[in-house]
Amino acid sequence: MKNIFRRCGLILVSLVLLIFTTACLPTKEEAKRGRKLRETAKKAAEEYISKKYNVITKTGKAENYYDDSVDFFEPAKYSNAVKVNMTIGGKEIFVLALVSSGGMTVRCRDSHQSDKIRSAMEDYFRNKLNEAEEVYIYDFWTPLGHGHVDACFSDYYDGKNITDFISSNYVIGAFYINKD
Repeated sequence: MKNIFRRCGLILVSLVLLIFTTACLPTKEEAKRGRKLRETAKKAAEEYISKKYNVITKTGKAENYYDDSVDFFEPAKYSNAVKVNMTIGGKEIFVLALVSSGGMTVRCRDSHQSDKIRSAMEDYFRNKLNEAEEVYIYDFWTPLGHGHVDACFSDYYDGKNITDFISSNYVIGAFYINKD
């Protein structure tokens, strides 16, 4: 009798796990769409980085973002955003590629200059806030559907155009400490 309950319990747990895992995985069509999105994004990211920085990159793995508006028991769906990992001169960066529904256009943003931009923002706010002793940009991000992506930009930072970045469509979080 004990063995029967144990077997039934194992079968029940296995069925529940099977339902949860298969309901949360993308369908074959969605997996194919995800591969196409990654291929399109990789190609666009390589062209974008080459044009923006005039360098040849080493392209790494491309990762789909999931559409988090899908209900719990629906098969997973990918958003049109793809994160493409790349290497420029030994530095690991990523490119966020937003692929249009038809796949005809791709908008890209990258993280290559994010450290310089963050530092320039801190300097800018330090000067604007009566020579604040310490300024720290703790978050700046680009809206992406229901979520966000930290520290990626489409414009080129030339060392002088930090006000363009501050006035752009970015959410910036900062705190500062005054001398007094």
